Amino acid sequence: MTKKQLLLVGGASIVVAVLAHALFFYETAAGRFMAGPNDGLGQILPFKHF
Repeated sequence: MTKKQLLLVGGASIVVAVLAHALFFYETAAGRFMAGPNDGLGQILPFKHF
């Protein structure tokens, strides 16, 4: 791969990653924590009693 192709692939990967996580960035900036009754925190709760 040439340096130009490597930069293009790297830049495109970063753009795709930001777009894929845009909802999480938006919710965090609005001050909301995305956790509900069926998230990972709820799944680990039974193990905290041990």
